[in-house]
Amino acid sequence: MAEQGRFSVMEAWFGWVLRNRTTVLGCGLLLLVVSGFGLRTLDIDFAIESFFSHENQHRQAFADYTRRFGRDDDAILVLCQAPEVLTFPFLEAYDRLASDLARLPMLRRVDSLLDVPVAYAPDDMEIRIRPLRERLFPAGRPDPAALATFAADLSLDGPFLMNYVNPKEGTALLVLRLAEDWSDNRGRQEAVQRLRAHLASLPHPDTAPLTHPDSTSPTSMPVAPAGFPTITLPGIATLTLAGMPVARADGMVMIQNDQRRLLPLSLAVTLTVLFFVLNGFRDIVLVVLTTAFTLAYTFGLMGWLGWKFSFLTSVAPVILVTTGTTYCSHPLVRLGKVGPHPDPARQAQAFAEVLRPLSQCAITTIVGFGSLLTIPVTLVHQFAFVSALGVAIAFAVAMTLLPALVSWIRPPRPPAPQPRHDLLHRLLNRLHPFVRRHPGGILVTLSAVVLVGGLAATRLQIRAFVFDDFRPDSPLMKTIRQAEKACHGLLPLAVLVEAAPGETVLRHRYLSKVASITAFLRTMPEVGKVDSPTDFLMGVWRLLQPEAGRTAPFPPDDSALAALFRLVLSAGNLGADQDFIARDLGALQIKIRLFDVESGRAAAFIDRVRERLAVFADASTTLRLTGTTVMIQETYRQTITSFLTSLGFVIAATFLVVVLFHRDPRLVWWAMAGNLGPLVCVFGFMATLDVPIKISTITIFGIALGLAVDDTIHFLTAFRAQKARGRSNREAAGRAIIRTGRGMVVSSLALFAGFLVLLFSEFEAQYLIGLMLCFSITAALVFDLAFTPAGVAVWGPRDNRPPSP
Repeated sequence: MAEQGRFSVMEAWFGWVLRNRTTVLGCGLLLLVVSGFGLRTLDIDFAIESFFSHENQHRQAFADYTRRFGRDDDAILVLCQAPEVLTFPFLEAYDRLASDLARLPMLRRVDSLLDVPVAYAPDDMEIRIRPLRERLFPAGRPDPAALATFAADLSLDGPFLMNYVNPKEGTALLVLRLAEDWSDNRGRQEAVQRLRAHLASLPHPDTAPLTHPDSTSPTSMPVAPAGFPTITLPGIATLTLAGMPVARADGMVMIQNDQRRLLPLSLAVTLTVLFFVLNGFRDIVLVVLTTAFTLAYTFGLMGWLGWKFSFLTSVAPVILVTTGTTYCSHPLVRLGKVGPHPDPARQAQAFAEVLRPLSQCAITTIVGFGSLLTIPVTLVHQFAFVSALGVAIAFAVAMTLLPALVSWIRPPRPPAPQPRHDLLHRLLNRLHPFVRRHPGGILVTLSAVVLVGGLAATRLQIRAFVFDDFRPDSPLMKTIRQAEKACHGLLPLAVLVEAAPGETVLRHRYLSKVASITAFLRTMPEVGKVDSPTDFLMGVWRLLQPEAGRTAPFPPDDSALAALFRLVLSAGNLGADQDFIARDLGALQIKIRLFDVESGRAAAFIDRVRERLAVFADASTTLRLTGTTVMIQETYRQTITSFLTSLGFVIAATFLVVVLFHRDPRLVWWAMAGNLGPLVCVFGFMATLDVPIKISTITIFGIALGLAVDDTIHFLTAFRAQKARGRSNREAAGRAIIRTGRGMVVSSLALFAGFLVLLFSEFEAQYLIGLMLCFSITAALVFDLAFTPAGVAVWGPRDNRPPSP
């Protein structure tokens, strides 16, 4: 009786919407205008700070580090490559290129190998600390003897030099720093494009344009102020841009390309599928309109909240297209069964019949995304919130604007009534008796499939890399690996050394700790490069001591050490772009470049370094490991460790939702078994394809379970309705398939088609999400059409009523 009363309330609501369609659509259009202002503010952001909340200790440590020393991830690298880099033709062209780039307005500084101060003794009576340019080009002329000495002693002239030259790889680097006005997302993206265009415009001596393999910028883009002299670069074969800003800028371009291509493609593919299974062109128009409202409302609100697209939230538009079309397809399929021109009362009844199962679907899908909130990473929280909010909006649009649009957009003419003889109808009619006759065989077969998937899932690995969201065969990824090899690692992190209050770090006890930490770091295989202020000081001190008396790495007392430091400062910075010592002299940093190793290995490295720093620290010395790479690896660590919690949360929440709406223990059992089975198969599928669990694929499981349970809810709702009429379990299961099968297949096809387009994404992460979700949707449909009906047919609710006549 209470259930019938709730149904009457639903009918009354939809009757009001149908009668007041103008008011409902007017409110919808007003919200659309408001959302449009939010859409204008949407942007893309790859900032590492967005990974954590403001209160997070890692973010606070990183903020303190950047306040003292600046960002460690803002250096654009120009890889200048040639067969031989330690030759005067190459070095002269390299220097001309540095001078040319320094004129560009988007750069505030260009650092080169020739700018690095080096300490050397031209004779026994003098020690000089000068930029390398003055050593190799005294009085502006090449000195072959100096170059030969420099090449022979390169490893002894200070590790700083190895930041700029790698003779084995035939590479010398220029380090570019962006001007303040160009350091935001849009500025960085435009600066990278202009730099590429400028480098491509530089001619070889034979007037051919200089090539660089990762150039994608349009040739028509202005690249430099008027009046720039044309330079030639003999000796340099190729130029390539690399570094974290370049990867971010290219990642932003990829996201923009995906949004321009994949969102329309997803909608087009989904509508093409729906065209063959819905009731006419009008239904396609209704799906397009309601999906457009859903997208505008969701991302308009995202803009009003000041949130930006990241590599995770960039997949949300495709998710909303698929869920939005699914929530529209079920009411439209139901309306198709009541005739082409039903009266408003029958339309209201049709919408009321699908409201309950659709609300359950929305709740379980929102719960699936909500499970990601257990992962303590702000980036994941934003993705979960945007996706869950979009699902709620899609449901609200389907239950308000869709009825109003159905009433407003009428079919042009009533088609002649024709019996359904399409392929889908025939398949469902054949499935019905098959489930009735062979439920045991279906259960055994699909249980065996789940068992095989579970055994395969035991080989599933947890593995992630910083740059593994890009396609391995993409030009960007090839450039990153090339730059990583030439630069001895690309991932920056640092050890921050802070003196006691009122002291400076230029004391023997602090620098001796720095030297010991530096030596320890250089023994770690994950480290490609370590730069320390003690390297340069020790090199100068070595030159000042007689060869027979070289025992201590530093001056024996703090006063002599201070004098040595003043001597070094007289030559300029310790290393052109290193900025090792804070302005107040209260802190210094040891800079580290890490190879892109697997996340578990990187986390173990971070833990070992922290343990060693705890050994070196004392009451007067604060030692902290920080930097961009620490932020990234802590994101991975917290995401992976929260994975089981997130998965357990979504399973428990789904169980509670099913119990709330279907109280019979047997129905709850088969509902959960029918949805956990496909999830186990997804684990096995990932293990078979060697797809690891990482920050991108970890989002799949909650989404997959939330989407998979939708069709189960529709089936169980129809099954209960058939049982209420007094039918046996087998008869009720078969009739429920006939009643809901078409809607289940339509919604699954819409989801499959929508996520299928992610296979064409430029991001490896989105490709894997699309692949796994397509497999999950297919497996869930098979279980919903076969396993769950067979299960309730064999061991369903007890028959409490006599069969109806």
